[in-house]
Amino acid sequence: MNVRHCILCSGSRNAPLVMAFSRFKHIQCYSQVDERSAAFKALGMSIMLQQPVVVVCTSGTAVLNFYPAIAEAFYRQIPLIIITADRPSDMIDKWDGQTIRQNNVFQPHVVNSYSINENSDNDDIETIYNNINHDLNNDLKGPIHINVHLNEPLYSHADTEFIYPEISLKPVHKKANPSDLKTIDNIDFSKFKKILIVNGEDSHVSKLEGLKNLVLNKKAIVLNDVVSNKIDYNSINNWELLFLNQNNNLDPLKPDLLITTGKMILNKSLKSFLKKDNSYTHWHVCESGYYPNPFNSNPEIFKSNLDDFFKQLNNNLTVSNESYFDEFVHLSTVVINKINQIKEDQFTEWNVLEKTLLTLPNNAVLHLSNSMSVRYVAYLSNLIPIGTEIYGNRATSGIDGCSSTAVGAACVNTKNHYLITGDVAFFYDINAWWQHPLPNNLKIILLNNQIGEIFHLINGPEKMKEIDFLTTPHQFNAKHVCEHFKINYHSAENWNEFNEQLNLFNNNNKISLIEIKTNSKDNINHFKSITT
Repeated sequence: MNVRHCILCSGSRNAPLVMAFSRFKHIQCYSQVDERSAAFKALGMSIMLQQPVVVVCTSGTAVLNFYPAIAEAFYRQIPLIIITADRPSDMIDKWDGQTIRQNNVFQPHVVNSYSINENSDNDDIETIYNNINHDLNNDLKGPIHINVHLNEPLYSHADTEFIYPEISLKPVHKKANPSDLKTIDNIDFSKFKKILIVNGEDSHVSKLEGLKNLVLNKKAIVLNDVVSNKIDYNSINNWELLFLNQNNNLDPLKPDLLITTGKMILNKSLKSFLKKDNSYTHWHVCESGYYPNPFNSNPEIFKSNLDDFFKQLNNNLTVSNESYFDEFVHLSTVVINKINQIKEDQFTEWNVLEKTLLTLPNNAVLHLSNSMSVRYVAYLSNLIPIGTEIYGNRATSGIDGCSSTAVGAACVNTKNHYLITGDVAFFYDINAWWQHPLPNNLKIILLNNQIGEIFHLINGPEKMKEIDFLTTPHQFNAKHVCEHFKINYHSAENWNEFNEQLNLFNNNNKISLIEIKTNSKDNINHFKSITT
């Protein structure tokens, strides 16, 4: 199964599981109190390692705290192994303490659920083990739940030297599917004058020479989501701004052929544009063969390796798409010229991030929390150094585990990791920092405007007199949080402080946080001047 990392949450019912994992020399174990944070940390680890990570908890409501990360992993197809300790089967629904209905509790959002009863024998367990091995080797991956009913006494083997029997796994034989790519040679590409490639969220990082050549030869327009891990291959560097600006006539950009890869797309305007008139031909390329059809365009599915597909596409496209390219360049130039005319040097989040992104080291890992952090970086993605890996919990778009996911990723990867997060997301996931030791290769850039600012930037909420219930204004800062968790703290409220503190922040070799304190009204006005 290639499982080498496990997060153990505190408790009592899971004591036998804790002993079993912590005493197995081939698995690295981590301790975590908060189950919600633990599951998100496991998610971050799995993304970095590209292998399953185990997370274990005790019985009762502790189990339910795993759910947000399980949902995120399910929709991003990230393999997690969730093991929950449970009371004996005959104690369920009998008002016994710390007891809920745990069997199949995550059923809608897991690849498979398994239950190990108190009376399960070795044959039963070996069958489950082989089934899990099969689940993990499927093309369509995701979280797996194992619920383990345990009788007392729980500590009778505390002094026992564990012996781990070898289990011979049944080999997983994948059926060889004929490649759909064979049909691409028979397609008449002359009928496609406007070819648009949109790459959505992808947690896998790979070099795609075929995609690179399509861009260089202008054979297709390539737009990459900020968390697609393909932004180095964009045809139009500022395309997010192009689709954000409300005054642009986007009709000339409608494709004849849309090719998509990856999963969800951040840019709402692009999604609306592709839904508005979906009379184009649509292909989706993915190795799993799964696609939920978000544009209602009934795509043809190409079950293929991405690089193989793009190389073959590049070979089959004999002419460039230059006139289509020129349409994009013209509209994007209009947007850039407009932004350049806005000569504001205010201390706003937009302007601060412009300078911050330029200071990132090469080949770093960038984590983006939800709400405005991920959007700001998307609009400024042309400033991100080439080779940067970028991740965000965009499947369910929650703020609940953004910090924890970044911590988990940094724990198992030696690169420089950066987290750009907003104040609400930071304080919501404060237990992410309840860990010892924290990874020193992680730096946090905290945008603190003391309000959920996104609700002032999207259409609708400002019309409500009850908007404060959405924006949750507050007066908190992160200084004491950092002191409590022993995180090096820096702060800036103006350009002079920012320039001085950012330099200290970047040159520190310990886990550090820089808190950027801005005026929310200035941020809102600056953002609206760009987008309207």
